[in-house]
Amino acid sequence: MPKHLENFPLHPERNEIRLLTILPSTKAESITRCSLKSVSLDNSPEFEAISYVWGDASKKTDIIINDTLFYVTRSVDKTLRLLRRKYRRRVVWIDFVCINQHDVPEKNTQVPLLGRVYESASAVIAMMVNSNMDLRAAISWTKACVPGRITQKTGTWRVLDKVSRYHDRYRDLRAMRLLNAYEQFRLTRMWTYQEYQLANCYPIRMSGTLTFNAYLMLSFARESLVKAYWNDQEIQEAFRRRYGEAEFRKLWLLHGPTERSKDESALYHFHKTWHRQCKDPRDKVYALYSLLPSLQTKYPPDYNKPVEQVMHETTAYIVTKCPRALSSFRLWQGNHSPGFSSSYPSWILDFGCAAEPLDAFLGEYGWYSDARVPLPTTTDDLSTMTICARRIGSCFPVVQLASTMPDIIDQFVSITDVRYDTWGGLESRRLSLVHACLAYTHLHTKFTHNLSAKTTGTFHLLHEIDIHRASNPWWQELLDDPIVEGFGISGPNVQQGDVAVMALGVHMPLILRPYWEDNGIYYRLVDRAYIPLMSEIAILQGMFDDARFLERPPQVFSSR
Repeated sequence: MPKHLENFPLHPERNEIRLLTILPSTKAESITRCSLKSVSLDNSPEFEAISYVWGDASKKTDIIINDTLFYVTRSVDKTLRLLRRKYRRRVVWIDFVCINQHDVPEKNTQVPLLGRVYESASAVIAMMVNSNMDLRAAISWTKACVPGRITQKTGTWRVLDKVSRYHDRYRDLRAMRLLNAYEQFRLTRMWTYQEYQLANCYPIRMSGTLTFNAYLMLSFARESLVKAYWNDQEIQEAFRRRYGEAEFRKLWLLHGPTERSKDESALYHFHKTWHRQCKDPRDKVYALYSLLPSLQTKYPPDYNKPVEQVMHETTAYIVTKCPRALSSFRLWQGNHSPGFSSSYPSWILDFGCAAEPLDAFLGEYGWYSDARVPLPTTTDDLSTMTICARRIGSCFPVVQLASTMPDIIDQFVSITDVRYDTWGGLESRRLSLVHACLAYTHLHTKFTHNLSAKTTGTFHLLHEIDIHRASNPWWQELLDDPIVEGFGISGPNVQQGDVAVMALGVHMPLILRPYWEDNGIYYRLVDRAYIPLMSEIAILQGMFDDARFLERPPQVFSSR
C-alpha cells in the first residue's frame, strides 16, 4: 500500500471513501501539499468530485500528502494546482489519489460506490487540462449572442458576423473559425459520461482558469451550427470539404452524450459510451455500473477477471434482454482470429468497438420483428446461447474486395459479365456493386487507422446467398420457392457452407457456421452480413417480399 494510504484504511461495510484536502498557497510554482482522511458517505461529507484525464502514466511528478511524497501523473498535479486556492482549503475526491490503484480488492469495493460519490458531491468539476485558443474562441462564440455580455472576444464575433455579409474574404474567415469551433465541440463529446447522469447539477467544466457549462454550450452550438450550415453556402462547402457529407448527421447528436437520461437500458448507455477511452478495458463495463445496478448485482466488479470474461458475462446479460446488441457491436476479435482457439464462445461482443453503421448506406432491416419468437437464452454456465431465427440460405464466397476503388469496380465488371444462372440476377449484381462501393467508402477511414495500429485491415467478402443449392444434411431445407438470391457483403471470415439467418430483434443478418459437437449440431457466430435485396429499400422497390419471408417458421440455433 502507498505510504500516504497506510493510516487511512477503508471499511466497505461503512461505505467509506477517502477525501483529499488541497492546502492553500499563494505561490503557483510551489509544490502541491495535501492532507487525506477517510469518511463515510452515510455521514454526508462536504466535498467536490473531480473528473479529469489521467494523462501519460510514465511521466510523473511528486506532491506531498500528509508530509509524505507521493508520485502522480503530471496531469493530476496540474489539475490539483488549478484547483488550489490562495487562502482557503479545498476538499475534493479524485480517484488517482483517493483509491489505491494497485489494490484489486479495494477497487472492487470502491467501484460500486462511484455513483454515490457523484450524487453526494456538492459539485462535479470536469477538468480539461490541455487548454487551447480554439476552445476559448468556441466558448466566446457561444456567449456572443447573449444580450448584455459584450467582451473583447464576443465583440470580435459580432463584428465578424456583420462584415462577412458584405465581403467574401470575411465570409471565408467566418466559415473557417466556425469549423474550428465545431472541432472543439466534437472533442467535448469525448468527455466523461457518468457524472453527467448522476451529479446533482450539471458539472462545471474547467479549461485552465476558464469555467463554463458544457451542456448549455453544446446545445447552443448544435442549433447555431445547423442553422449556419443550411443558410451559409461557404460554411456548408467548407464543412463538406473537411468532414464529408456523413459528418453532418452528427451535428444533431452534438449534445446527446451530455443529456441526462432515465433510460435504464444497458444497451442505451453502452451505445453512448463505446467510443470513450479508458486505461483498463474492463472499465468499459464497470464505469457504467452506477447506472446499471441490476448488471452490477448480477456480476459484481472484479478486476481479477480477464477482460474476455467481463465481456462474456456482459454480453449474456444484454443480449438476452435486447438481442439488437448483436448488430450494434463488433464480435470479440480474439475469438475470430485465424488459427486462434478460445475457451470463450463466439458470440462475445466488444463494447469498445461499435459495429460499422453501414445500414445507413445499405438500407436497414428494421422491418424484421416477430413477437411470437422468444428472446435469446443462455445456459447457466454461459457456454451456449440459443436464438430463434429464420434461415436465409447458405453462403458461397465469391471475391474478396480489393483495397482501391478502381480495383473493386474491375472486380464487379468481371462479375457482371458472368451468366445469370451462375451469379444471380442483373438487379442483384447492380445493387451489390453500388452497396459494396458505399461500404468500402465508409470503411476506408477505419481501414487506414488499423494499418497505422499495425493490425489487419478490414476487407469485405462478397458472398452469394443461394437457397437453391443448400444441400448440407445438417440443417432442414427451406421451402422450394426462393425468396432471396444474389449477393451480400460480409467480413473476410465467411466460408462456404456458412448459414445466413435473420434472428429476432437483430437488425441485420447473422452468419453462422455449423459444426458437430457433443452428439449435436452447434453454430459459431462468424459475422454479420449486408444483403441489399432484403433491405427496406428493396421492399419499397418491390424486390423483396418480407411478408412471405416471415411466414416461414423460425428454427432454433444453439451458438457456442
